[in-house]
Amino acid sequence: MKSVARKTILELRNVSKFYTLGQTKCDALTDINLKIYAGEALAIMGPSGSGKSTMLHLLGCLDKPTHGKILLDGIDTARLTDAELARVRGQKIGFVFQFFFLMPTLNAVENVELPMLFNGLGADERREKAIELLKKVGLGDRLWHTPSQLSGGQRQRVAVARALANDPVMVLADEPTGNLDSKSGHEILRLFADLRKKEGRTVVLVTHDPDLLHHAERVVHLKDGRIESDGKGGLK
Repeated sequence: MKSVARKTILELRNVSKFYTLGQTKCDALTDINLKIYAGEALAIMGPSGSGKSTMLHLLGCLDKPTHGKILLDGIDTARLTDAELARVRGQKIGFVFQFFFLMPTLNAVENVELPMLFNGLGADERREKAIELLKKVGLGDRLWHTPSQLSGGQRQRVAVARALANDPVMVLADEPTGNLDSKSGHEILRLFADLRKKEGRTVVLVTHDPDLLHHAERVVHLKDGRIESDGKGGLK
């Protein structure tokens, strides 16, 4: 039986990014060509200075390339204004960061509601969806707790629920287990696996941790701003 080709969610075409520091030009990424597919678990790895942070910013539409095209769900993001880029980013990409970035004065439900404020959902709909997402990530008994009342693993679960608030086509996770103990880290990775298997979410892990290779179908290695290799990961 023929395998069905996956839809391309995000594509980088001949993308380069450089920064100018005084009179010095810094080539962060050079001639990057990369496709990310629907329902894929992809890890982007590399040592410090390899271009991972720049890649993260470009994949997440937090920055624009100096040269080349970035197509997100068919939209050429390089042509968008900053306001348009922010709107597309908010609708199509969910972010999970190493340090959670939760609002300390808000409870779990309110933190998950935040991204929905910019998409015009009414208060009742926001509240209902936030509670549903928190139950999905196993925090039905922690809905009204503030971040200071939650463990590191629980905070990251809130961050995952928040990332899913606007039904993004891709979840972009930056060192998602880097600030967690081993047990909590494995729980978060299992949660990402469930999102991919049960909901068909595209999950991109940006990391330097080789242990995450086992949780990715495909691994892209960066070195000196270029793709050094693009091959299979350890996830079956």
